Amino acid sequence: QGHGSQQTSASNEQNFLDRVNMWLVIVGIVAAVIALILGGILTWYITRPIKSLVKGAHQVAQGNLAYRVDAKSKDELGDLGRSFNSMAADLERAEMERRRMIADITHELRTPLTVIEGTVDGIQDGVFEADKEHLDAIKEQTALLARLAADLRDLSMAESGQLKLQLAVTDMIDMVRRRISNYAVPAQEKGIELVPQLP
Repeated sequence: QGHGSQQTSASNEQNFLDRVNMWLVIVGIVAAVIALILGGILTWYITRPIKSLVKGAHQVAQGNLAYRVDAKSKDELGDLGRSFNSMAADLERAEMERRRMIADITHELRTPLTVIEGTVDGIQDGVFEADKEHLDAIKEQTALLARLAADLRDLSMAESGQLKLQLAVTDMIDMVRRRISNYAVPAQEKGIELVPQLP
C-alpha cells in the first residue's frame, strides 16, 4: 500500500510538471507573438516617416518642389519632416523667383531687339534716313543689350554667392531720358510722340 501511494504521488507530480511545462510553452508562444506584433508596430511607426522623407526626396529631385511630407509628430522624426518641408518651400520660392526673373529678362531683351529691327527695316525701306539720329538709336539699343547681358551675368554670380554689390548715385533724369529714347522708334511707328517733362 505504501508502494502504491508513492507511485500515485510520483504520477501526480509528473502530471503537474507536464502541465507547468505546457503552460510555459503556451506563455512563451503568446509572448513571442505579442513581441512580434509590438515589434512590427514599432518598426512601422519608425519607418513610415523615414519612407515618407525618402519619397519626398525623390519627388524634389524630380522637380516636384510643391511636395510636402506629413510631419505631425512631436519627436525628432517630426522635426526632420518639418525641416524637409521648410527646405522644399525655400526651393519652390527660389525656383518661382528664378522663372519670374527669366520672364522679365526675356521681355527686356525683346524691346531693344524690336527697336533695332524696326529701325534697320525703316532704313532699308527708305522710311528712315541712315543719319546720326537713327544710328545712335541702334547704338543705344545695342548698349542696352550689352547691359542686359551683364545683368544676366550678375544674376548668375548672385545665385552662386559671388556677387559683391557696389552702391552708386544714379542720375534719375538721365535714366528716364534713356528709357524714353528706348521706346521712341516703336512709338513713332504707331504715331505716338513721347514728350518727357523732367525738372
